[in-house]
Parts: sequence; C-alpha cells; structure tokens
Amino acid sequence: MITNDIDALIGQNQPPCVSILIPGNKSDIRKTYDTCKKEIKRAEAMIRSYAIPDAVKKALLFKLEDSFTKIPAGPFVGWGAFISPGQYQTVTFPFEVIGKVVAGKTFASRDLLYLRQHAIPYYVLHLAKQGVHLFVGHLNILQEIMDDHFPMPYSDCFEYQSVSPDLRARTQNKANADKSGILKSRLQAIFRDASGQLAARTGLDDKVFLAGTQDMIQTFQEMGEHIPIAGKITGTFHDTNVGSLCDRAWLAFDRTRKKDIEAEIANLELKKGNFLATGITEAWSAVNKGKGSVLLVEKDVHHRGYQTPGKNTLYLQPPKKPYFTIDDVEDELIASIRVKNGEVILTENGLLELFNHIVLVDDGGIT
Repeated sequence: MITNDIDALIGQNQPPCVSILIPGNKSDIRKTYDTCKKEIKRAEAMIRSYAIPDAVKKALLFKLEDSFTKIPAGPFVGWGAFISPGQYQTVTFPFEVIGKVVAGKTFASRDLLYLRQHAIPYYVLHLAKQGVHLFVGHLNILQEIMDDHFPMPYSDCFEYQSVSPDLRARTQNKANADKSGILKSRLQAIFRDASGQLAARTGLDDKVFLAGTQDMIQTFQEMGEHIPIAGKITGTFHDTNVGSLCDRAWLAFDRTRKKDIEAEIANLELKKGNFLATGITEAWSAVNKGKGSVLLVEKDVHHRGYQTPGKNTLYLQPPKKPYFTIDDVEDELIASIRVKNGEVILTENGLLELFNHIVLVDDGGIT
C-alpha cells in the first residue's frame, strides 16, 4: 500500500466512514476468517441502520461485500477495511491491531497513522553466494532492484593455465593456501563496488540493512569502506525463501524505528519544562489555543471527553451542566495537529507514562 493511499484514508471526511479492524490469529486461520465474517456482518447492520439515501447505502453495501473477498487467504497479523461514499480500501497491517467496527465522520485513523509512520523506504543489501542483491523495502514487502549495477554476480572459480603434472603438483599446495585470501579479496572488491553504488542512491536518513551469513557480513564490514549500517539480518536466503527475508527485514526495520522514537522520548526527558503540555487536559487546552506543532501520543490510549456548549474546557467526567460528548479526545487532537500540517508521532504503549501518555511540543522540542 503506497503512502498516498494511506493519506487518502486518513484525510477522508465524507461520512459515514466505516472502519473494520481485525486482529490476526496465525495459529487458527479458520477462526480468524470466521471473525472477519462476523465483523463484516456487524458493519452491514450498522450501514443498513443509517438514514442515508438508498443509492449511497447500496454503494456502501456493495463495497462491504467486496471487502469479504479481500480477506487474506493465509495468516496475517492485522487486517482492516475502510469504507465510505468517497473511499474504499482494504489494508493488511504488519503489526497487531485492536479489533473494532466503528463509524463516524472520519475513519479510525490511529492504526493508519502508525502504518504511515512506518511507510518509509529502506534498503537491504543481500550478500549471497551467487552475488550481491539490493532490495528496497516498504513495510514488510521487498522489491529487488534490477538495473545496470544490481544484482552483482561473482564467481569463486580459480583457473590456472595448463601445465605439466609435476609443476601442477608442486604449485597445488600454494594455490590452495592462496585461494582463501584471493577469494576474500575478490569478495571485498565487489562489496566495495556495491557499497559505492548504494551510497550514490541513499541519503543520511535512509536505513540500510545487511543480510547474509555471518561470514559474508563480517567480510563486508572488514573492508572498512562502507556506508552506515542500521542492522544485520543473519541467515541464508534463496529465491525459495525470500518471504523469510521480507519478514526478517521488516522486523529489523521496525526495531530501528522504535529505537529512533525511544531516543526522541529520552531527549524529551532531558528537556523537562521545555515542552508545551503533558497529559490530555493540558494538551487539549494548548492545541485549542493554537499552540504546538508536534504531538506524541501512545498509539492505543483513548479518552472520552465532555464539553459544555460554547466552552473549550475539557472534562473527563460528565459535568453537571448540559454537555456534549467527544468520543475520542486523542483522535480530535491528532486531527487538529494534522490540519495545521503539524507532526503526529505514535509511540508504543507505556513509553510516554512520564508525560501522562501524551505530550505536545514545538518544532524544536524533540531535536
């Protein structure tokens, strides 16, 4: 799924926006399939209950029926269907989601935002026995780059000129001793070429991972002239198990993204008092005053809020005065920050406990 598709779903505001999120169960595919069927039926009942024009309702039900055919046939971690009059997408998530069927003015965007946050290209340099292969990764999908430079084949064949048997016998031992060193030298030569080609197409912020056996990776790193490596994926990967490389690459990339966010949070902790608001009520007040451009929030924290007409004060318990309900305060804050082209960073649950699970900063607050 490309980032433009994700952005289109996040920005959709033509109701009703129906969101179906299904957590996967790799150990019981049949159970997962039955859960999908049950939740789609729930969404159908929801759509049929809406007081909307028949043509719109019919179109939504048609999209919903089609979504049933898009359920992955094999195991998955998370799956979702997003249906509105103006949008329709099914999404397979490479991370766990919390199951829900909801409808509103916009789609349930938290998991989409988290997906968007990880939808950054990365590179995998595969050091195989047959040669060097370069992949560009997008979420848990790898696509091999095939151009004038990649893949780079190499051979470990050593050819010797035809000589007499006596001379061949005298030189064989020396040839065997030299072979290992020559092979390593040849490997490093092609690795150096691959590193140079990769450096020419990547920037300082791009994540590059090495994949291959421990010996191959060590030989690459011993040459001392390579670009910064974000991580290693140790193993033997062939055309027949490229899926394994995809899975391992995604896990490696996901770990580095989480470490980057943890580093930003650690930096925040060193700058106590230099940020604008912590906690849901402070963040709500600051955002409604137009403050803040970067919002960090734990991805699964949710608060229901209440407001009295004409006032911006947020209550977390129903007030005695007449009030209206805000179903998800964090989602409202996320939408407000995004409207003014601010940045939203979703973190793993518990990482922002020191800040009451949400913190608002300005542009310079996390650098």
